[in-house]
Amino acid sequence: MILARLTSLVSNAETLRQRATIASAWAVAGFGTQRVMQLASNIILTRLLFPEAFGLMTLANVIMIGLGMFSDVGIKPAIVQSADGATENFLNTAWTVQVIRGAILWGVCCLLAWPVALIYKQPTLFGLMIVMGSSAFITGFQSTMLAVREKRLHLGALTTVQVVGQFVTLIVTALLAWQMGSVWALAYGTIIGSVIWTVLSFVLLPGHRHRFYLDPKTVSNLFNFGRWIFVSTMFTYLGGQGLRAIQGGLIPIETLGILGIAQTFAAMPSDLAGQVQGVVGFPALAEARGEGHDRFLGTFAKIRLRVLLLTLPVFFLLALASGPLIWTLYDSRYHAAAGYMALLCVTGPIAVVSSGYQSAFLALGKVRLHANLMAVFMVTKILGTVAGFYAGGVVGMLVGAAVSTFVGYAYVAYVAARDGLFSGKVDGICLATIAAMGGVVWYLYF
Repeated sequence: MILARLTSLVSNAETLRQRATIASAWAVAGFGTQRVMQLASNIILTRLLFPEAFGLMTLANVIMIGLGMFSDVGIKPAIVQSADGATENFLNTAWTVQVIRGAILWGVCCLLAWPVALIYKQPTLFGLMIVMGSSAFITGFQSTMLAVREKRLHLGALTTVQVVGQFVTLIVTALLAWQMGSVWALAYGTIIGSVIWTVLSFVLLPGHRHRFYLDPKTVSNLFNFGRWIFVSTMFTYLGGQGLRAIQGGLIPIETLGILGIAQTFAAMPSDLAGQVQGVVGFPALAEARGEGHDRFLGTFAKIRLRVLLLTLPVFFLLALASGPLIWTLYDSRYHAAAGYMALLCVTGPIAVVSSGYQSAFLALGKVRLHANLMAVFMVTKILGTVAGFYAGGVVGMLVGAAVSTFVGYAYVAYVAARDGLFSGKVDGICLATIAAMGGVVWYLYF
């Protein structure tokens, strides 16, 4: 019996390792394909539209993403983490809650549209937010099989949905921009993309027939787990997208649009890290947790090291190439994005060094601790951004955000050391390299 148990554990570990490896390959391939398409679309759209259009979309997206995060009850992570996450009652209940949430989001978006337009003195935001708000309602109907495939580390069809959906959306948006030449092309493209994504989630990911159903026990489990996810995502928004809302009140709308171009490039390695940690690392860690603490620590160390080795060199290459990249791909209206992009590429790696620990805490079910850590990041980022702006304008704002990100990392590292997760050698090498890169960037661009 003991021998059979050991054989089973070895077999399960091997299966997890193989699935994680294949899933990582799918995640990286899918991410790379999507970013290439996004870059091509971005270049085309900047030639068809003006910076003001991107500034308006940045503000509208800040509000939309904020509403989505403020109402996040952790449906997907609950499906991934729960042992009952793939059962019929759980999935139907999760889907029903998801649909209700989408309808409420659209209603709230309509209510906020006029006040937001007044605050930013941008009348176009009123109609823009009402139209774009419908995307929340549409995506509320997406199949829960997206989360189930992620739970099982089966990312082939999931990646196909993402890539095909984005490709069709980008084509439609580019055609609309060519015909309309206004910010409404981006808005209508968003709506059409939501429809395409939702339809594909059912067509390409069969396996469960959804119906409206609310199981009281499942609802209770969802909200008990999701209440701290809600708090965590709220702080994540305020310390991330919320900063763009603050920036929108500090800098002109044209500058905000240019900064958005820089952030699009600079965020790619962070997004890659988030993709791997979210769709591979989190499910793998959640599964490894059931195989013992030592197994969890080993899996965590391997995944985190691979993410760092994958993303940090990309950050540095983008930082060095930001000038030639922006100056070659964009006309003179957007050239200021080069320096902004270089600075952001130095800030991003600090957050990635920290995010591995945060993912581990979430996989361990320490959602309250995760929320507390995000609160620290939120406070430090807001303070650093505002103080930096008043000390040195847009550049000072970005430097202040970098300093505040390091302060947040220091607190995360302290908590990780307390829980036996901290890796001083790995972190020390990463931070020393980031500091050296920061000096090179400052010399080249400032």
